[in-house]
Amino acid sequence: MLDKILNFLFGLLTVNWPIYNRKWLHILSCMLITVFWLRVDAKLIPTLLFHHWWLGLIMLGMFVYSCLLIRLHFLFAVLPVLMALKTLSALFV
Repeated sequence: MLDKILNFLFGLLTVNWPIYNRKWLHILSCMLITVFWLRVDAKLIPTLLFHHWWLGLIMLGMFVYSCLLIRLHFLFAVLPVLMALKTLSALFV
């Protein structure tokens, strides 16, 4: 089951979609990751730094993906980047 889900998600990223559809896929994924992040952060603030570190890297990866491949406007990636920087800075405090 997990293998089918991962294959589907990987297929979404590698299929040669028109640029417009990929923009909306990226916006939706950023919103879902941000909502998930806020729920995890509200429940487990200082306890799961490892998981927060992973989420921070995912959000930074989404930002780089949007800038390099889709060239979205910066506004669509501001919130995930700020959350990722907050997470990464928590590791060094």
